Amino acid sequence: MPASNNGTHSFLTPKEVSSRLGVTVQTLLLWRSRGEGPPWIRDGKLVLYPLDGFLQWYALRVADAYIEGVEWEGSTLRVDIVLPVEDIPEMVSPGWCARMFGVTRNGVLSAIKRGELPAVKDGDKWLIRPSDAALLWAKRLPRERRADGEGDVP
Repeated sequence: MPASNNGTHSFLTPKEVSSRLGVTVQTLLLWRSRGEGPPWIRDGKLVLYPLDGFLQWYALRVADAYIEGVEWEGSTLRVDIVLPVEDIPEMVSPGWCARMFGVTRNGVLSAIKRGELPAVKDGDKWLIRPSDAALLWAKRLPRERRADGEGDVP
């Protein structure tokens, strides 16, 4: 089931959230049981993640970023994200990326191996430019889905 949009509210399914965060649906279940993770609602047996709440939670997990504004412009969701750049090192480790972007270290390493995340090897350690990691993070932001569920709205 794609993210639904009733005009003012959009929702993501656990599968969509797990895909965007690089965690399993079981991890989301564990987070919900602990009161952690992005905000969610239950509609009968269905668990949904409000898009605006997910974006805010996600931005706060990324280098203390915050969302300045979320609004619908016609059929497009506009999200203004502010990322502070003070004190960000020139090169960072996979662990740093994992903590800052809310993914697992193995997820970062997998992205490097798949060629999605440029990195250089320094001895036995990988080094990554934070800007490259931020570009990968931006790709993981939820996009508005077409009403028929057939992909993203252009």
